[in-house]
Amino acid sequence: AVVSTQSTGHKLVNSTKQHYGKVYFNKVVSYPDIKSLATRTLTNVPLFTFEELQQDYGFVLYEKTYNNFYHQVELEITDPRDMVYVFADDKYIGKIYRAVNKKISLPTFKKLGLLVENMGRINYGPFLHDYKGLVGDVKLGDETVSKGTDWNIWSLPLNNTHLAEFNDLRSNPGPASLMKGLFTIHGRPADTWVKMSNFDKGVIFINGRNIGRYWPVAGPQKHLYVPSVFLKSGQNEMIMLEVSKMPGSTGELFVELVDHPDVGSCEESPEIDKSIFDY
Repeated sequence: AVVSTQSTGHKLVNSTKQHYGKVYFNKVVSYPDIKSLATRTLTNVPLFTFEELQQDYGFVLYEKTYNNFYHQVELEITDPRDMVYVFADDKYIGKIYRAVNKKISLPTFKKLGLLVENMGRINYGPFLHDYKGLVGDVKLGDETVSKGTDWNIWSLPLNNTHLAEFNDLRSNPGPASLMKGLFTIHGRPADTWVKMSNFDKGVIFINGRNIGRYWPVAGPQKHLYVPSVFLKSGQNEMIMLEVSKMPGSTGELFVELVDHPDVGSCEESPEIDKSIFDY
């Protein structure tokens, strides 16, 4: 399609769109090895916020190892900012979200890992000072464990994915794993979109550029736009961090590059609790 602009006399031509097909992930950096991408590591410190760590975006991993086992205890985070992915002895348990749930049951464990995602700051009203991290208390049962200076912290803004040391993907990785796949473009690159139907929530990078975050169940956007200038003729690299839920088999570890957007609608996702958008 051609659009005429009367004021300048120029014609604007729609860009070319292309379906490039499936991109399979065959390399991985599994949790907790994503610590290797930390831009800052602190040991035996308090639960510093993102702001105290001078980190604007991304993730922060907070970890604490106890001398004795905790058995079947409930974890409560009174003010999580924003999404917290919970690990017990490096095994993914589930997530805590500031707008939905602040408690989760844990199995027997010694090491507690809390991977916190900054999902963007509120810039109006009573929430204007929207600090990120574990702002409130962290409790295991009736015990408050957030007051001490015995936490280890890894800053993970993920602005350095090119430094990741990937291993061959031989089995299905768990959540909070970084995966890599390659795809080839013949000729001049065109605009495309990433369709990630098999995944739940995370971030995608193409050729070192952060394409954006995805959360299809929350929407409304279902596909991520990739402009042609981010691509190149020949081999291209895609890196994905999936933080919540992996597909059931390695054969499903792929996304698809399609030639159309899906901007979706929250109303098209009846399974989601709309209260997640309330603060």
